[in-house]
Amino acid sequence: MDSNNVKNLTEKIGNEIKNKLKEKYQQEFEIKALGKRFGTAENNTVTAYCYPKENEELLFEIVMDIKGKIKEDTYNIRKICYFIEKEIQKGFEEKNINSYCSSYMVGDVKEIENKKIEQVLEEGKISFRTNIIINENIQNECILEVYKKIQEKYNNINIISNIYITTDNEAYSTCKRQMVSVPYVLRNMFKKYPIDRQIRIQIKEGKIDI
Repeated sequence: MDSNNVKNLTEKIGNEIKNKLKEKYQQEFEIKALGKRFGTAENNTVTAYCYPKENEELLFEIVMDIKGKIKEDTYNIRKICYFIEKEIQKGFEEKNINSYCSSYMVGDVKEIENKKIEQVLEEGKISFRTNIIINENIQNECILEVYKKIQEKYNNINIISNIYITTDNEAYSTCKRQMVSVPYVLRNMFKKYPIDRQIRIQIKEGKIDI
């Protein structure tokens, strides 16, 4: 298949996904990236990174099969994760600390696909895993203060956070750009950056451990 045909196919698939999302959520979406395209014996689905038109940071994953059926839609899950990410970042911002947070959920996420953020946080059945990059050599007490406020605000929340502290401004900026470019990141991504210190903090059953 030549480059023009590939481009046309990509546009066709992208438009089909955007139309299906618009029909489901009654809002406009954009496609950031398409990968794992169908068309081989091993693969009959296509994976897309999408975001609502008004918020490019709220990146989520869609999987559509060759018949045009959406097999996986993580929009609502990512909305809830994004909310938690911004709450954590806001806590550090109030202390004039630059941070960026990426998160995913652990638990029966299928149950929450049509639930509102407030309901999910109140039920406390889902645990959040977050990876955070911080661009300042802050003390544990400062991190603890941020998480105490979150725990007081959302009594039933469960979070495990891996916090990576770097004083290298360029490394922080590069790492943040990589985190923004995907729906979520895992811990091994941070191995290639000059991390000064790593901290693990957990909120579980109303208690905080650091």
